[in-house]
Amino acid sequence: MEKSDATCAIVVTYQPDLGILQQLLTRLQSQLQAVVIVDNTESDTVKTWFEQTWQQAPFFFLHSDTNQGVAAAHNRGICWAKEHHFEYVVLFDQDSLPAQDMISSLLTAHRDLETRGIPVCLVGPKYVDNRINQAASFIKFKNCWMRRINCSRGIEYHHVEYLITSGSLIKVSVFDTVGLFDASLFIDYVDVEWGLRANSCGLKSFGVCNAVLMHAMGDKMVKHPLRKASLPLHSPLRNYYMFRNAILLYRKSFIPWCWKMTDGWRLILRFIFYAVYSAP
Repeated sequence: MEKSDATCAIVVTYQPDLGILQQLLTRLQSQLQAVVIVDNTESDTVKTWFEQTWQQAPFFFLHSDTNQGVAAAHNRGICWAKEHHFEYVVLFDQDSLPAQDMISSLLTAHRDLETRGIPVCLVGPKYVDNRINQAASFIKFKNCWMRRINCSRGIEYHHVEYLITSGSLIKVSVFDTVGLFDASLFIDYVDVEWGLRANSCGLKSFGVCNAVLMHAMGDKMVKHPLRKASLPLHSPLRNYYMFRNAILLYRKSFIPWCWKMTDGWRLILRFIFYAVYSAP
């Protein structure tokens, strides 16, 4: 498989499992000419490991002395990619693992959509949680209701309001129109806020069915009490940012009222669910 020399991967880390991170970097090495690790770990543990294991092209390491959050770390990587004249960035969490052809599939989809004259914000993969071997649905809001879209064919694109950050492929020039991620959100709702902001600028996001990312949502999964599905449980700190950031988004003028009402109802249901299933 030919490597993309126009695309830079940005991997944000914070106290990562080095074995899992090793798998991710190995997989990216075969697909890209440049990978930037932006490390938020306060200590030098990851930096030392990187210097001993990966201090060679195509890898570059940026370290922060404090945990600045996912949004700020991605912004730092995006600015690095822009300074080094990359056309695209593809973003990753530290515990994700792309399929061997994920990035090439996303690039093909992005170029295909642009050829059709569609103003593309980002394209992202179908992600699968390997703990339960379950593919997540793409989310589409229609008539003030959240609709789940599942892939039915191999090569298929679905227009959605936003996608999760990990695995997203974005043209660097789009950030000139939309702006960078909102660093004040720190971690949760970062992807939602940016995706809806891009929508307000007339750009569109697409889920790509033949691009696959293995990605673990939450610390663990529990079965949904009412339907055949599993839901992620997060740490108390993540729950705090989730609820805080949702309320901050409801105050933004470019967020559609329909989305605010739908997500507000989901937030109430989340509160009940976490109160029952989360450890005190």
